[in-house]
Amino acid sequence: MRARTLSSLVMNLLLAGALGAAQTPRVLVVDAELGPGAHFASVGAALAAAVDGDVVLVRPAAYDEDLELADKGLTLVAAPGPTRPVLGGLVVRRVPGGSRVSVRGFELRLDQFSTLAVEECAGPVWLEDVRVVHDPGTNFANGMRVVDSEAFVLTRSSLAVPWQNSGPSLWVERSSVQVFDSRLTGADARDQLFSHGEPGGAALWVLDGRAFLSGVTLEGGAGGDILSPICALRGGNGGPGLLVSGQSRVERQDCTLVPGAGGTSCGTDGLPGEPMIVEGGVVRALPGSARGCRLEPVGALGKDTTAVLSGRPGELALLLVSPHAALASSAPLFQGRLLLGAPLRIPFSALVPASGELRLTFRIPRALGPEARTLHAQGLFLDPAGLVLSSPSTQVVLGAHPLPAGPPR
Repeated sequence: MRARTLSSLVMNLLLAGALGAAQTPRVLVVDAELGPGAHFASVGAALAAAVDGDVVLVRPAAYDEDLELADKGLTLVAAPGPTRPVLGGLVVRRVPGGSRVSVRGFELRLDQFSTLAVEECAGPVWLEDVRVVHDPGTNFANGMRVVDSEAFVLTRSSLAVPWQNSGPSLWVERSSVQVFDSRLTGADARDQLFSHGEPGGAALWVLDGRAFLSGVTLEGGAGGDILSPICALRGGNGGPGLLVSGQSRVERQDCTLVPGAGGTSCGTDGLPGEPMIVEGGVVRALPGSARGCRLEPVGALGKDTTAVLSGRPGELALLLVSPHAALASSAPLFQGRLLLGAPLRIPFSALVPASGELRLTFRIPRALGPEARTLHAQGLFLDPAGLVLSSPSTQVVLGAHPLPAGPPR
């Protein structure tokens, strides 16, 4: 009875409006081998041909491309398969308000020529289940930067940039970001022969920005070693997990801050980094533990799909879904950030089992419309301290478009 009452209460509070007129986005399929059903062999060509709202579905392969997406919104998603599609850099610029960009399921392999950035975006930009790694064939690589953007979301992802000149894994400037259930690792400093060691990079550096972090591990980079036998030289200091500067505001919940190791020398080793350095602004630690939400990457209209909600055993969990993403909002009713736009639906609610993972099977509502759309979801958990929101997740919903067959193997 309690579960039904709460579900009805939250439904009345959240459900607003009606679904807008159905859009008609296209599904553009990329396959390096131009297999059956494919439209492009290049991801860049598909992005150039796509218009606002389209879906670009990329089959697994290594695409040696540095991509740029500007002045429109779309969904870039990896097709289900045994491996991830591998891309180079990715720059998202000037996503207009009312549009959104969603990127899910890729490996981004950076080298010294690659850029990973979100710049001047008024609309939401989401990266989910993305692995950012360093190309082992290069001497250094840059981290990711988010500049002058209103709503960047990183969830269930990892950013590791092991070689750089003391740079952060993620640099946030004059932007609002939300990071969930991810691991950020600052750059290791280069080794030195005839000078003191350089310091390691921060995992996350926020300058005049706003950041909400939940369930995130921030590990500073290692200081540089001294390779020569000059014992008067000192190894570099390790980098901090979190560096906050300017007029920033950072809120963190259930996060782990790991200082980088100091570099070695035959003389004096470098010092370990600090877990957190606050040069300006405010950092606030929030109570409670992180909650998780994960949708299948691709679903079909009117068919069953699965969501996995992670929380504390025994608490009531509700699944919130919407066809729209929104700028992050924090309401007194909730702990966390609501990232879904109206209208919201609650297709399922149940108690979290002893394992801490609740698997919910629900039918994607046909009210979404006959064409491909993106479904956005978050979990909502009844905690003794209040209602706690989880990390977000997205799903490409194929309507009139069947899922294209993969290339022959």
